[in-house]
Amino acid sequence: MRALWRTTGRYIDFWDIARDALRYAAKYYRMHLEEDELTGILEGYFQLAPFSDVQEGLQNLAGYRKAILSNGTRKMLLNALENSGFDNDFVSVIRSEDARSYKVSCRLPISRRKTELCQRKDPVRIV
Repeated sequence: MRALWRTTGRYIDFWDIARDALRYAAKYYRMHLEEDELTGILEGYFQLAPFSDVQEGLQNLAGYRKAILSNGTRKMLLNALENSGFDNDFVSVIRSEDARSYKVSCRLPISRRKTELCQRKDPVRIV
């Protein structure tokens, strides 16, 4: 994504990048995928379960205000949070699509959101 953005300056949302990558992989391995099959595979993103250590990690961060910084689309992230049961653990979701730039970019509104996330004596930590 970073290379794409640096070479073209264009933002393409993660869903479209994942779709194009799946098409490329299918073509590379000489597999024919109908559009509905491709969509079915991609919709697996909506069923993702959190890794086994996430709950413990969030418990270790109890007392801190937490946010998510992601290249995922709004729909992908809302589904992931709902499926995980951790949707109440985060005060904010910062999505690359809002800034039309990927999370490696300084265009993302992290510094603006920093005041929302923590008090001055409690610095932002990226985990």
